[in-house]
Amino acid sequence: MANVFKERVIKPLKQLLNAGLTPAKMAQALSIGFVLGITPLLGVSSLLAVLIAAMLRLNQVAIQVANWAAYPAQILLFIPYIRAGEWLLGMESVAISPTEIASMFNEDFYASLQTYGQSLAAGFAAWVVTAIPLSVALNYPFQVILLRTLYKQKP
Repeated sequence: MANVFKERVIKPLKQLLNAGLTPAKMAQALSIGFVLGITPLLGVSSLLAVLIAAMLRLNQVAIQVANWAAYPAQILLFIPYIRAGEWLLGMESVAISPTEIASMFNEDFYASLQTYGQSLAAGFAAWVVTAIPLSVALNYPFQVILLRTLYKQKP
């Protein structure tokens, strides 16, 4: 497992750094990529990462690596973000069990789309509230890890 991690993660990151990317810029790309990767809107994180990387002149490869690495966290945080958004906006919580969802869609398809669309929008709102502070909080640990593993330096 350690060899796979070195070959698939550490070695490509070293190559990116050797291409003129500083540890600070790499850490910024990784922290922003990770945060973009946990958005509760499934399927849009890669596009968001491309756009943000272009706007901030970040390395596209680094931001996408972090974005894709965050996928398990995105799945784990999907429902908590929706619940936090519903709470934040004072909305009633929607049913999340498969049987209740199927029942709602069988009864009134368009009303169910509206209800779940609003809950997804609320989850996105909760993610937006946490995105910048989380990105800032992750930046320093990523920078420390990069300096220790890629440069063999103390931060």
